[in-house]
Amino acid sequence: MFSFGYAMLLDKLVQTDESSGLVFRPLVDVPKAEMYIIWRKYQTFTPVSELLVKALRERFGERRQEH
Repeated sequence: MFSFGYAMLLDKLVQTDESSGLVFRPLVDVPKAEMYIIWRKYQTFTPVSELLVKALRERFGERRQEH
Protein backbone atom coordinates (compact mmCIF):
# COMPACT_ATOMS: atom_id res chain seq x y z
CA MET A 1 0.00 0.00 0.00
CA PHE A 2 1.31 3.44 -0.90
CA SER A 3 0.69 6.58 1.05
CA PHE A 4 1.04 10.08 -0.27
CA GLY A 5 1.36 13.40 1.48
CA TYR A 6 2.38 16.97 0.93
CA ALA A 7 4.82 19.21 2.74
CA MET A 8 5.58 22.85 2.07
CA LEU A 9 9.29 23.53 2.43
CA LEU A 10 11.94 25.91 1.27
CA ASP A 11 13.99 24.49 -1.60
CA LYS A 12 17.15 22.54 -0.73
CA LEU A 13 16.14 21.76 2.87
CA VAL A 14 15.57 18.08 2.21
CA GLN A 15 17.28 15.61 -0.05
CA THR A 16 15.22 15.13 -3.22
CA ASP A 17 17.46 12.99 -5.39
CA GLU A 18 16.21 9.77 -6.98
CA SER A 19 17.05 7.63 -3.94
CA SER A 20 15.01 9.78 -1.52
CA GLY A 21 11.60 9.01 -2.99
CA LEU A 22 10.74 12.71 -2.68
CA VAL A 23 10.07 15.25 -5.40
CA PHE A 24 10.37 19.03 -5.14
CA ARG A 25 7.67 20.92 -7.05
CA PRO A 26 8.07 24.70 -6.89
CA LEU A 27 4.96 26.77 -6.44
CA VAL A 28 4.25 29.18 -9.28
CA ASP A 29 3.31 32.86 -8.94
CA VAL A 30 3.68 32.87 -5.17
CA PRO A 31 4.41 36.18 -3.43
CA LYS A 32 7.87 36.39 -1.90
CA ALA A 33 8.74 37.70 1.55
CA GLU A 34 11.98 38.56 3.27
CA MET A 35 13.15 36.40 6.16
CA TYR A 36 15.13 37.56 9.16
CA ILE A 37 17.12 35.65 11.74
CA ILE A 38 17.52 37.59 14.95
CA TRP A 39 19.15 37.09 18.33
CA ARG A 40 20.12 39.12 21.36
CA LYS A 41 22.98 41.53 20.85
CA TYR A 42 25.47 39.74 23.13
CA GLN A 43 24.04 36.24 22.80
CA THR A 44 26.23 33.31 23.86
CA PHE A 45 25.79 30.52 21.33
CA THR A 46 26.29 26.78 21.70
CA PRO A 47 28.98 25.31 19.42
CA VAL A 48 26.30 24.03 17.02
CA SER A 49 24.61 27.44 16.95
CA GLU A 50 27.98 29.06 16.21
CA LEU A 51 28.36 26.77 13.19
CA LEU A 52 24.88 27.70 11.96
CA VAL A 53 25.54 31.44 12.30
CA LYS A 54 28.90 31.05 10.56
CA ALA A 55 27.30 29.12 7.67
CA LEU A 56 24.53 31.71 7.34
CA ARG A 57 27.03 34.57 7.27
CA GLU A 58 29.16 32.79 4.66
CA ARG A 59 26.12 32.09 2.48
CA PHE A 60 24.21 35.35 2.84
CA GLY A 61 26.79 37.83 4.09
CA GLU A 62 26.63 40.17 7.00
CA ARG A 63 23.49 42.32 7.02
CA ARG A 64 22.90 44.17 10.23
CA GLN A 65 20.01 46.39 11.12
CA GLU A 66 20.34 47.93 14.55
CA HIS A 67 17.30 49.59 16.12
